[in-house]
Amino acid sequence: MTSPLKGAALACAVLLLSSPALARAKTDIVTLVNGDRVTCEIKSLKRAILVAKTDSMGSLDIEWDDVVELSSQYYFRVVMKDSKRHYGSLELTGPELKISGDDQSLTLDKRLVVEITPIERSLLSKFSGSLSLGASYTKASNIGQGSFDWRNAIQTERSLTDLELKAIATSAGSDAEEDTLKADLTGAYNLLLRRKLFGTVSAGVHRHDELGIDRRFLVGLSVGGKTIQTNHNSLTFSVGFARNGEVAQGTDENQVSVEATIGGKYAFFKYNTPKADISVELDVFPSLTESGRYRVEFDLVFRREIVKDLTFDVTYFTSYDSDPVDVEGSKNDYAATVAVGWTY
Repeated sequence: MTSPLKGAALACAVLLLSSPALARAKTDIVTLVNGDRVTCEIKSLKRAILVAKTDSMGSLDIEWDDVVELSSQYYFRVVMKDSKRHYGSLELTGPELKISGDDQSLTLDKRLVVEITPIERSLLSKFSGSLSLGASYTKASNIGQGSFDWRNAIQTERSLTDLELKAIATSAGSDAEEDTLKADLTGAYNLLLRRKLFGTVSAGVHRHDELGIDRRFLVGLSVGGKTIQTNHNSLTFSVGFARNGEVAQGTDENQVSVEATIGGKYAFFKYNTPKADISVELDVFPSLTESGRYRVEFDLVFRREIVKDLTFDVTYFTSYDSDPVDVEGSKNDYAATVAVGWTY
């Protein structure tokens, strides 16, 4: 785990050092319902909050309902409530948002807009993500636990690439046999298809001591879509298949199987200060080559903003394997963590 952790830290440092040089000119104009006029750089619209970066006031979070006029000559992707996507520069007057593309322009109802994303030219300017760290120790049981979670998204006009590195390490003091590690390094390339659909190619490397997994290499292909997409919640589903190569602890044998993949994720957001969101994700992997075997991964994340870009995170996970490759491994593992996070 040492190399991936160093790689994640290096990536975060590069992002921090590079972001000022990559910022474009702040020539966008936003007018609020009270008459205030802000010259800025529009960073995003998501969850009914327009993020605008200024020279003298830093980044502003503006409720979308309070914006009455907006103009920008730059190129954006606009996502509607029905998941239709449009591309071009922006001109908002009252309830009408005009989008001017390369060869056409159209006018949309502002109330039906759920996302606005600038389409930048340089790679690093497309990065966004979060980093959280947590730790706990109980003297009575002499058990300590540490957690690390780094998530990064790279967004382009027609695709979204997700990278994630997370780990939970548990130490039982001098009893080394009780020390356990759950670590996951995953990546997914999502190609945006028509309307609400997307196709995904994913790959991951996993370790799960409690279930007796020394290494798991998972490569998958799936299709999915969004059945709900509003400024307050979203619901995503996917189906596909994956190649699963597993090495049990204490062995070098790579046991290969093919699994179906069925997944769903629901997220609910509260955008009024302090902002908060909760997400629930469930993935089921019924084996197609091992009769009767199936795996289940469940994740619950609650995040509440402490101050701008700094969050308080509570997470819970459950992993279940009906037939572990290690006969001495447990079928089930679960844990809850508390951490402090930072979003960028």
